[in-house]
Parts: sequence; C-alpha cells; structure tokens
Amino acid sequence: MKIFLLATLVLITQFSQAQTYLTIIGTQHYPTENINSQSIYEQLNKIKPDVVLMEQDSSTMSDDGEFLINSNELEPTSVKRLEKDYNVIVKPFDYKNRNKFYADKQIFTKENSFFHSMDSVYSNKLMDSLSYCVYRNMIEVNTILNTMGSNADLKELNSVTYQQVSKLRQDLNYNGFLGICYRVKYMQQWAKFWKQDGDFWTFRNNTMVDNILKYCDQYKGKKIVVLTGAMHKYFLFDAIEKKQKANHIILKEFWEYN
Repeated sequence: MKIFLLATLVLITQFSQAQTYLTIIGTQHYPTENINSQSIYEQLNKIKPDVVLMEQDSSTMSDDGEFLINSNELEPTSVKRLEKDYNVIVKPFDYKNRNKFYADKQIFTKENSFFHSMDSVYSNKLMDSLSYCVYRNMIEVNTILNTMGSNADLKELNSVTYQQVSKLRQDLNYNGFLGICYRVKYMQQWAKFWKQDGDFWTFRNNTMVDNILKYCDQYKGKKIVVLTGAMHKYFLFDAIEKKQKANHIILKEFWEYN
C-alpha cells in the first residue's frame, strides 16, 4: 500500500512539473514575397504541435477553436490545413471582443487622423528640435521595418534583429509621439487619445501573455505554438521568458525543430 501511494505521489509530482514546449511564431497576416500560408503550414507541420494559439478575436473564433467567419489571412488558412492532417487543439488568445472595442471607439479612424495631423505638423516645420528628431527616427525605423518585412522569410521575421527594431518602433510610436503631443501645441489635442491608445496596446499584449500562460497551464507537457503578428512577438517573448521557469515552460524557436 505504501509503495502504491509513493508511486502515485511521484507520478503526480512529475505531471505537475511537466515541461511545456512553447514556440512563438511572428507572422505576416497577408502574403509577402517570402511568406505565405504554405510556408507557415510547413513550419507547423515540422513542429507538429498539440495546441495552436491564434491571434484571433472572439467574434471570429469560438473558444472551442472553430473559425466563425471565412478569412483570407495566412494563419487561419494554414491552421485549417493542419487540422485536416491530424487532431490539433486550436484556441484564440487575443483580447476578447477586440474588434468590437476598436469599432465602438473608432480607433482606426482616430489613428489615421492622428498620423495625418502629425505628418502635417512635421511637414510645416512646426516641431521643436527634439520632436523633429523623434519623428525623423520614426521615419527611418519604419523604412527599415518595411524593407525587412517585405523581403523577409519567417526565420528573418523572427530574428533578434527584427524584434529589436520592432520594439524600438513601438517605443517611438507610443512614448516618442506622446512626448511630441505634450511639447507641440498643435498636437496637444491628441495627447489624451494617444496615451489611451498606447495604454491599450500594453494592456492587450499583457492580456495575450496571461492567456498564453493560462493555456500552458491547461495543457502541461504539450507542444504549443503561438501564431501572432510579428510586431507582437517581442512583447510576448520577453514577458514569457521572464516567467518560463516558474511556469515550467521551455521556449523554443521554430527553426530548432528543423
């Protein structure tokens, strides 16, 4: 009896500390020169994950992993093909009702107006020297990212270099541009909105991290792949890397399976 109880305790301990293998793949949502649904599918097929987590809103994907609308984005196309090959669990991990939030708050319309105002202030030389430098840096970083993104394959898109430039771009976009709003009187009307926009970016990414960790706990000992837009990867990877030991997670890049 004691031997049975001891064996049971050992099994429970091993299960509770099972290592979960997590791979975060930054993707493009639409085809580029070197990234398409086939290239994403090929990487998924090499990994053969037990679980795939999708950057999907609850309005486009159920909690059970069913795609509720037809989409021509690369990730759903790739995953649907994978589902035909074998039984894989598919879950959404984005902020719930993301699309409704954007629509109700008219986020995209306001962002377009914000950037139009920023461009106008820059073009008409109404910025102070610091704001001018921030804006010029943003132009240069965007040029680098656009060039890299249009020509990159999946491995290059997930490289340390691309992630570092993405992180710099987002810091300039939210913190740098918010500073311009505070300093330049012609942009001060946008300060409140841009602060809220940046706060939501951080909140949304933190929600993604929490949801990924939740699924890692739910599917202990499994191979999990996260498919996310490339601009999110640096945030997700950095946050989970800090918590991987406590959550018995091993982070692996997809090319380690090749």
